[in-house]
Amino acid sequence: MGSHNSHEREPRVASSSHQPDVERSFSQDPKHIQDLTRLIAAETNREHEVATDNYDYRKNNMKLLKAMFNKMDPNIMNAASRRERGEIELSLKYDQTRQLLLVKVIRARNLDPMDLRGKSADPYVKLYLHPTDQPSHNQTRTVPKTLNPSYREIFAFPLAEDQLRRRHLVVQVWDHDLLIPDDFIGEVTVSLEMCQFDGDPVDTWYPLKPQTNLNIQGDLEVSLVFRFPDKLLVTVHGATGLGRVNGLPDPFVKLQVPGLDTVYHTEVQRNTTDPVWNETFEFDVAKEELDMRYVILHVVDHSMIGSNESLGQVILQLSDFDLEQGCQSNFALADLKNNERLVSEESQQARMLEFREALVAHAAFRQPSLLFQKHPGKKVIKLTCRKAGTSSRLQLMDSFPVY
Repeated sequence: MGSHNSHEREPRVASSSHQPDVERSFSQDPKHIQDLTRLIAAETNREHEVATDNYDYRKNNMKLLKAMFNKMDPNIMNAASRRERGEIELSLKYDQTRQLLLVKVIRARNLDPMDLRGKSADPYVKLYLHPTDQPSHNQTRTVPKTLNPSYREIFAFPLAEDQLRRRHLVVQVWDHDLLIPDDFIGEVTVSLEMCQFDGDPVDTWYPLKPQTNLNIQGDLEVSLVFRFPDKLLVTVHGATGLGRVNGLPDPFVKLQVPGLDTVYHTEVQRNTTDPVWNETFEFDVAKEELDMRYVILHVVDHSMIGSNESLGQVILQLSDFDLEQGCQSNFALADLKNNERLVSEESQQARMLEFREALVAHAAFRQPSLLFQKHPGKKVIKLTCRKAGTSSRLQLMDSFPVY
């Protein structure tokens, strides 16, 4: 019995005396605890640094995106239509004997700088007649690194005298680039019908403006009725002969009286160049305000994918119609984005809102993806808004903007 009891106690004693020694050596080893603490601290710091690094890049890239949008926002910078693009000096003459329109491109001044540092350009000038049966490739030489180029080059356009009054002379100034597409600086559209060709040619300075779409066509039928004391009724009856952008358009009309908050839209008519609406809209306009109010009607091709395309605008001055009889007529559509009325402060509000919404959308979806990532080396990012007719560029060197 004694031997058996001794045999049973021995393993128990050995086991109980060995295990606590192992646990004590594991838990009370100062070096092990120190190494483990360093490892945990290092891993925590690494995760924090990665998170901070990613946050900083996203934050910095958001600043870049905001800066690019701010360059185009008409309420922060000048609107595309209002910003100073420079001027060009031209001289026009018509040679009746040879039936030639002679255009002398003399010089330009104070051009809008298009290089990344905003100090210079490599400008040249393109000229063509609109409409024309023959494509024109008339172009001046490029004058490097200047915002005040001198050309003094003469171009001749064969043109019968009976066609002279039906043409527009389009003069465009471009900035030449070697590695990327040339940048559009501005243009002048001269209606030859308004020119006097019976005297000596006169050198004239023309302000450069955004591109005008001269291919817009069609008429919009509208009627106006005023109901005393303060109700203006605008009825959009229909349109005829609308232009085509890509296939048959899906047109609708946007109506507004600048200075009033109300903006209306007609229904979208599908696949037609001759839509019919017969929709009436009501604006609150006091009789005393009619002389300084006007209605803008904008025909738009609705797009399910991408941005809508403009099919032309009509501006109706409210002081021009009979309050008792009202009016109903067809009005020719045109690209009026350079019209002084459309670049007023009131008309900039809608475009400003579009910029704000676009910025939020880009930020939410982190697009363009190129911007929302690290940028090792040299990168050039260009953001373009076709609707505003303007763009901005940023040059990045290892993720930092270079101005």
